[in-house]
Amino acid sequence: MLSSLASVLSQTKGAVGSFNVVDLGMAQAVAASAEEPGVPVIIGMAARHWEAIDGYALAPGLRAIADRAAVPVAVHLDHAGSQELDLIKKALELGFTSIMIDGSKLPFDDNCRVTLEVMELAESYGATGVSEEAIVEAVRRGVRKINHFPGLVVQAMDEIRAGAA
Repeated sequence: MLSSLASVLSQTKGAVGSFNVVDLGMAQAVAASAEEPGVPVIIGMAARHWEAIDGYALAPGLRAIADRAAVPVAVHLDHAGSQELDLIKKALELGFTSIMIDGSKLPFDDNCRVTLEVMELAESYGATGVSEEAIVEAVRRGVRKINHFPGLVVQAMDEIRAGAA
């Protein structure tokens, strides 16, 4: 069943596998492998592969596989660059339930600003926006209670600005 990333993550006490795919055969194998043990899974597509593998054509198939799965499946756009907001919006329009924004080349405050923008956009589609780099930097600075759920960047920036880090 197609699920948001937050929903997928909330349904397990352990890690959730995330697998980037380049075709429907790979996506079907990922879903089937998750169904046998009955665990949620994340099927992803790397943003840098979007044009090469025709993400516009692949996205509806990924969503269909997720819809038919017997376990919760998030459909994830992996590491979209901070200059790829049009791609992010298109992925959300096509039914992706999770977006990872990659602001690693930006200063931390700009990374957080872009991440917040993507999180809000994703939430407007019922999806989840995350940022690995903002999490890594926040942890490096000593911010506590960091996880991938929406709101983490707000928490990280608030703690850093309040001097808690």
